[in-house]
Amino acid sequence: MKRFTIFFLFVIFLNSHSISQSTHKYSDIFFLDDHNGWILSNNGYLWKTTNAGTDWIAIYDSRIDTSGKITFVDEQNGWLILSNTLLRSSNGGLDWVQEYEFPLVFGGYDIEFTNDSIGFAFTYNKLYKSVDRGETWGLVTDTLQHIYDVSFYKDSIGYICFTNPSPWGITGIRYIYKTTDQGETWIRSYFEGGGLNESVYYDKICIINKTDCIISAFLESPIGGFSSLIKTTDAGSTWELLSDFGVLDLAFVSPQKGWAINGYSIVKTDDSGISWDTLQTFATWDDVFTNFEFFNPNISYGLNQNHIYSTIDGWVTYSIVDSIVTGINEQQITATEFMLEQNYPNPFNPSTKISWQSPISSWQSIKLYDAIGREIETIAEGFYEPGNHSKYYIANATLPSGIYFYQLKAGNFVQTKKMMLIK
Repeated sequence: MKRFTIFFLFVIFLNSHSISQSTHKYSDIFFLDDHNGWILSNNGYLWKTTNAGTDWIAIYDSRIDTSGKITFVDEQNGWLILSNTLLRSSNGGLDWVQEYEFPLVFGGYDIEFTNDSIGFAFTYNKLYKSVDRGETWGLVTDTLQHIYDVSFYKDSIGYICFTNPSPWGITGIRYIYKTTDQGETWIRSYFEGGGLNESVYYDKICIINKTDCIISAFLESPIGGFSSLIKTTDAGSTWELLSDFGVLDLAFVSPQKGWAINGYSIVKTDDSGISWDTLQTFATWDDVFTNFEFFNPNISYGLNQNHIYSTIDGWVTYSIVDSIVTGINEQQITATEFMLEQNYPNPFNPSTKISWQSPISSWQSIKLYDAIGREIETIAEGFYEPGNHSKYYIANATLPSGIYFYQLKAGNFVQTKKMMLIK
């Protein structure tokens, strides 16, 4: 089951490592099927289950020192992308070897593998392909203006959402392309004029099976804009508009039954996305899940940077399970390193909270950059004491919707995160 407990979880830890370096901040979750899953932190640890969450094993690797993405194609073969460094495991995540180092860019990279050999890596304007498990990579293109998402259903069909420069020089043209030959060739998948509507973004792909796929879209307008979901049931030949809300993540366990996380709630559909029922409403932005995964229609895990959540009834009810999965009381951990956290909410309009932690007193700054690395403005700057800090950023009214990067600098420490402004 692609990307996309709870009675008692027995956790096994590697005693040779101490978890005193910082509070766990969770960056990704990936479930392969109905029993294998991984949860990734950004301070050395990931956790693995092979029985749908009944037991969790802690795996330590000191190279896991920043937010990343994790993916597996079977029970043994998986990859981790940490900023621009690609790690590979051939034993289910117990051990990792560095496979490749991409050119350093703002925001890092994301990865998607179609099988145990063929994979894709992408950043905001570059798409790479590997045919040897990630040992070597060839540049597919660096001419796109911005790549938003790449996703495959096993090795049968894949989609890419991107923006291309406009020949009229006003703004980019947004497209959906698809492939049926593991990325050898890509063809345009049409929706409302074939992507020629310059005001539509396509950004989050959820492939259900060989024929069905749902993509989140956002339509800009002079008075703001609105989000929507579009769906194909014929492998991308035609698309239909489903719902008028966007999502942070969505997952389907069948063509009819699915869940989505939007900016305020968890919603569920039993009729292929035509109608949605609200299951949970988040009290604050800090509570909003960033992504979730399903073992089956009942057992699922979700996370944001601060907590791991789980349900046994399809998100009708849920609980926080940090200490059960990780085996440690987060309140007992003292931060001893610099760390820039993901902004909340994200996407945002017009304000978002940016948090970071500092182990020492020093001069620190957070600056905003556009997608090609041009400095826009300073969000925070000054002398900060050790501890946790936060700043609410309100976007300048002149900034257009799009991808931006914010960067923390403190002495020799530099860390960058990506965020999306949607007006």
